[in-house]
Amino acid sequence: MNNLYFIRKNSGKTVPEIAEYLNISPQHYRRLENETRNMNKKYIEKLSIYFNVSPNDLLGYNKEDIEKIITSKEEIYKEIDFLIDKLKDLKKRI
Repeated sequence: MNNLYFIRKNSGKTVPEIAEYLNISPQHYRRLENETRNMNKKYIEKLSIYFNVSPNDLLGYNKEDIEKIITSKEEIYKEIDFLIDKLKDLKKRI
């Protein structure tokens, strides 16, 4: 869950104000807050600057979440390398 709603409420800004800043409709902005629409890189950058928060804070990531993502990515790469080696061994036997 992103923190966009909480950050906006804490700032005292309204939906129409931020929608205008992003050059989108208030409905579109509400979808970003409600996560029925994903934020693209452009919105993340603009909103981080506007609210003076990090992208991680905006998206609701903390250090532990990021470390889990990195660790799982590294584990996936290790598994891929293992499978490639297995395939090379099989190819040699054929």
